[in-house]
Amino acid sequence: MSLELHNPDHKAEIQETLKQGIKSPFWQIVKKRLQEHIDSVQALLDSDHLKDKPAEQYKTETEVLKRQKSDRIGIIDMPEVLLAELDDPDFFERKEDEIYSQAEDFAPENK
Repeated sequence: MSLELHNPDHKAEIQETLKQGIKSPFWQIVKKRLQEHIDSVQALLDSDHLKDKPAEQYKTETEVLKRQKSDRIGIIDMPEVLLAELDDPDFFERKEDEIYSQAEDFAPENK
């Protein structure tokens, strides 16, 4: 049987799978590799490698690096976040498509 994240009948099994997975050697290896990427991105942010770039390029590349770092931290934290979300009574009430922002949220405002 395949576990469905948004099926309340699978909540206990999903939570137990996440708890076991967090402790597994597999996850520890993946986490370590992600941390290496985070450290590498931080080293780039702390270095002078962008200092001679034009201001707009500096800003863009810095924002990309910050986003990469944030994304990797989010992956590392994902099992714990999912465990917490599953304890939220509203978790199973949300529709899957409501988890992410709508396209309209990114459209420029028409003023």
